[in-house]
Amino acid sequence: MRSSSRAVLVLGAGAAGLAAGRALARAGLRVTVVEARPRWGGRVDTRRDARLGVAVEGGAEFVHGRPRPIARLAREGRVALREIDGRVVALDRGRLRPADRAFARMERLLELGDGEGPFSEVLARPEARRAPRLVRELARGFVTGYYLADPRRQSRAALRAMTAAEEAIEADRAFRAVEGQAALLAPLARAVERGAELRLATRAVEVRWRPGAVELRARGPAGAPVALRAERLVCTLPAGLLAAGAVRFLPDLRAARRAAARLEMGPVVKILLRFRRRFWAERGGATPPWPDLAFALGPSLPVQTFWTLQPLEAPVLVGWAGGPNAARLTGRPARAILGAALASLARGFGRPRAALEDLLDGAEVVDWPQDPLAGGGYAVFPPGTSAVPEELARPIDGTIFLAGEATVLGAAGTVHGAIESGERAARQVLATFVG
Repeated sequence: MRSSSRAVLVLGAGAAGLAAGRALARAGLRVTVVEARPRWGGRVDTRRDARLGVAVEGGAEFVHGRPRPIARLAREGRVALREIDGRVVALDRGRLRPADRAFARMERLLELGDGEGPFSEVLARPEARRAPRLVRELARGFVTGYYLADPRRQSRAALRAMTAAEEAIEADRAFRAVEGQAALLAPLARAVERGAELRLATRAVEVRWRPGAVELRARGPAGAPVALRAERLVCTLPAGLLAAGAVRFLPDLRAARRAAARLEMGPVVKILLRFRRRFWAERGGATPPWPDLAFALGPSLPVQTFWTLQPLEAPVLVGWAGGPNAARLTGRPARAILGAALASLARGFGRPRAALEDLLDGAEVVDWPQDPLAGGGYAVFPPGTSAVPEELARPIDGTIFLAGEATVLGAAGTVHGAIESGERAARQVLATFVG
C-alpha cells in the first residue's frame, strides 16, 4: 500500500535497491524504484539453460556461508540452497592436484600482517617466501581472482576485515541456489512490484536536490523524458559509476564522489562453457578423473579459475578471470576471450585444445567491465581505503542515502552485503521521517 504522502526514490533495482524499496514500501512510504536495465537484479544475472534445465549465472553465483539476509529470502522464496561439497584442485603445470593442504596454508598467508599497506608486502615476507611455490601462487591468485585486486593495490586492513567477517558467517562453506540467484531476489522484486512502483528501462540522467526535496530526470524506454519528485533518494549506483558522475547530481555529491573514487572497480570476465559431456569426470589426458570436481584453481593461467555446477551434475564449466587477468582480457572480441579460456583449460587439464573444442557445445562471454551499468565486478579497497565504506554510508543532508556492496566493508562484493546496505539505507531514511 502506498497511502503515505512521503515519497522516496530508489535509484537502481539490484539487490541493494530492491531491499531498500521493499523495506520502505512496507513502512508505508510512496516508493519508486528506477532501473536502467530492462530487468531487475543488477549484477545478479541468472539465465536458464533450456537444453540442460539448469540455472547458469552470468553474474553473482555463490552464497558465501550462512548470511541471514540470504537464508531469510531462501525461506520466503522456497529456494533450495545446496552446499558445494566437491573437490578443490590446483591446475598445476598440466596436472590436477588436490589443493586442500595448499589452500589451508594459503589462508594463513592471507592473515599475515595488519595496517593499511598492500598485500604485496605480505608476499615479500620471509615466511611467505619460504612457503611452497604453489601456496604463494594460490595466495596471489586468491587476491586477484576472489578479491579482484592487484596485490600491490589491496589493503591488508581491508582484507583482514573481510576475512574476519567471512569467518563469522562460515564463508569457507559455499552454497548454490539451485533455481538461480535471481530466484533469491524474487521475493524482494515481487514486494516492490506490489507495494511500490518499479520503472525498468528508465535511465537516470540527473538528480537536482536540496535538503528535503529531490527531482530525478531520466529517459524512459523509448527515450522519452521522465521527471520524478520525492523527498528522499536512495542511490545504489556501483562505486565506480558514482565516482565517474554517471548520473549528474546538482549540487554535486563532491565528498561522496571523492570517497568512491578512492576505491577501484575490480574487473571480472566470466566464460560460460557447455560441453557435450563432463570430460573432467572421465579418464583421459594427463589427469585422473574427478567426478566430484567443484573448483579448479590455476593461478598462473590467463583464466585462473574454473568451476562446475556442483552439486549439480551438468556438463558446464564456468571460467573466471579476475583482477589483472580480467584487465588483460576485457574489451577483446568474445572469440579471443573464449580462446584464452580454452587455452587455459587445455594447459591446466593437460588435454589437447582441439579435443576440448570438439566437446564444446556452446559458450558465452560476460565481460563486466564493458557493461556501462556496472563498470566491473565489485569494489576493490586499495591501501588507505578501509574507512571509505563507512564514509559512503553516511546520509547526505538527510536527503541522499548511498547503498550497495561497496558501502559494507565486511561483505563487499556479495549479494548479502548489497541487501544489508539497502536495508540500512531504508532505516536511515525512515529515521528522518520520525516525528
